[in-house]
Amino acid sequence: MQNKITQAVILSAGFGTRLRPLTDNIPKVMVPLAGKPLLEHHIVQLKNHGVTEFFINLFYLPDAVTNYFGDGSKFGVKINYVLEKPEILGTAGGIKNFEKLLGDYFFVLYGDTFYRSTTGDWLNSMCLSAMQSASGPFEGRIIPGIP
Repeated sequence: MQNKITQAVILSAGFGTRLRPLTDNIPKVMVPLAGKPLLEHHIVQLKNHGVTEFFINLFYLPDAVTNYFGDGSKFGVKINYVLEKPEILGTAGGIKNFEKLLGDYFFVLYGDTFYRSTTGDWLNSMCLSAMQSASGPFEGRIIPGIP
């Protein structure tokens, strides 16, 4: 296993219906938290832990995300997008869209969930146990995000 996981999938395609009216005009991952979109907090935090390449699936109001983050260069990372059309594919479908671009080890996070870490290597420290418990069509390839 490599020392650092450098890729992360952030699932961001949802409608945000439970957050309305906040999400009438923006996707839920763009709802501001402490003055920045929630998704920006994820990207910055993961970058601080060694992640340099992101894979983000989109559906609802995708331009709000792509216009804000672009290719990721202004954040010092690379961002790849997939637009799920004509319908949302669900968690597995969101990951499957990136299958050919993903390495053997990567993180998967729900973009609408707040994760907090103030300690050094919390993401990479959980990798071994997560890999041992992974099963199914992506066995050994999915490292789930843990708050």
